[in-house]
Amino acid sequence: MNNKKSRISGAVLSVAVLIGMYFVPESIGLGRAGINTLGVLIAMILAMVLEPLPLGVICMLGIPLMVIFGVTPNISQALSGYTHYILFFVLVSFGISEAIARVPLSNRLLALLIRIFGTKTKNILLAFMLCAALLSSIMSNVATTAVLVSVVSNFLHVYEDEQKRLHSGKAFMIGLPIASMIGGMMTPAGSPLNMLGMDFLEEAGIRTGLIGTVENGWDGHFQEAERTTPQSLDVQRWCRQMADGGCRAVIMEVSSQGLKQSRVYGVPFDLGIFTNLSPDHIGPGEHESFEEYAYWKSTLFSQCRTAVILEDEPVWRELLEARQQEAKRQETKRQEASCGDILPRRVLSFGQQVGADFRCSHLELTKDETGLGTSFLLEERCS
Repeated sequence: MNNKKSRISGAVLSVAVLIGMYFVPESIGLGRAGINTLGVLIAMILAMVLEPLPLGVICMLGIPLMVIFGVTPNISQALSGYTHYILFFVLVSFGISEAIARVPLSNRLLALLIRIFGTKTKNILLAFMLCAALLSSIMSNVATTAVLVSVVSNFLHVYEDEQKRLHSGKAFMIGLPIASMIGGMMTPAGSPLNMLGMDFLEEAGIRTGLIGTVENGWDGHFQEAERTTPQSLDVQRWCRQMADGGCRAVIMEVSSQGLKQSRVYGVPFDLGIFTNLSPDHIGPGEHESFEEYAYWKSTLFSQCRTAVILEDEPVWRELLEARQQEAKRQETKRQEASCGDILPRRVLSFGQQVGADFRCSHLELTKDETGLGTSFLLEERCS
C-alpha cells in the first residue's frame, strides 16, 4: 500500500512541477529556458526517488521532456550530452563498482572495517565516510561513491527488518556523497579554470602549455601530473620542452605549497589570477592556519607583473595592500630580472561587485543550436 501511495505521489508531484514552472516569472538572471531546465530536472529527480514508473522508463522520458518543454531544440541536441566522455567515465565507475561487488574484495573490506570500528551502525557509517573522503582526495568523487556503494549494499543485507535496512541505507546514501565531496576538497580545484584559459588561448592561435593538478604538457604531449605544482627542476624542464614544442604561453596552477617550498622561485609571471580563497589545506604537512595559507598564496603577488583579483573576495585586496606595505618597509625595488623583488605593476579586478574593473552582470541561462549556456553582460569600468 505504501509503495502504491509513493508511486502516485511521485507522478502527481512530477506533473505538478512541470505545470508549476510556467507560473514562475522570468528574471534578469533566469530566463524561460533556465526555468524549464530546472523544472524538468526537479521533476526527473522526484520521479527517480518515488518511482511512479520503472527507472528505465523514467530515464528515457527525460529525453523527450527536454524537447517538449523547450530545453533543447530537438532530439539530436537532447541526445548530444549522452556522447560526452564524462558519461562514459561515470558508466565505467559503476562498472568497477559492480565488478568489486562480485568478487570477495568488498566483503574483505567490510570485515576489516567492522574489526576496526565495531558493529554499531553509526561507527560503520563513520568508517565508510572516512574511506570515501580519503579515496576521493586521489580519485573522482563519482567513482569513489560508486565503488563504496557496492560494499555498503553487502553490509545492508545483515538487516532482517526491512524498515531498518531502508533507514540505514538512506543514511549511507547521504553520507557517502557528502564525504566524497569533502574529500575532494583536499585536492586543489583550479584545473577547470586552467583548462578554460588554455582553450581561449588556443582559439586565439596561441599554442599553450599546461602545468596543473591533472596533467602537464601541451597538445599531443600530455603526461599525468604527480602534484599540482612540480618541483623547481621539473618546472624548468617542462617550460623548456614547451618552448621547444612551439608553445608561446604556459598556464600554471601554482599551489600554496609550491610557493612555500620555492618551487617557482625566480619564475616571472606575466599574469597572476587570484580567484576564491577559503580555509583549505590546513593541517599537518600543509599550513598551520588560514592566515599562513593566505600569506603563502599572496606571495605570488611578488612574482607577477599584472595581478587579476576577484573583487568579490575582499581578502585579496587586503593581502595585496599588505604585500605592498611590506615591500615599502624593506625598500624593495622592482626589477625585471629579479622576480623575487617585483610587485604587480598593474592590478585588475573582476567579479559582480560594482567596483570591479570588469564587472559581470545580467547573468542568464541560455540555449541555442549548440546546447545550453550562460549569457552575461561584461562591463569595463571607466577610469
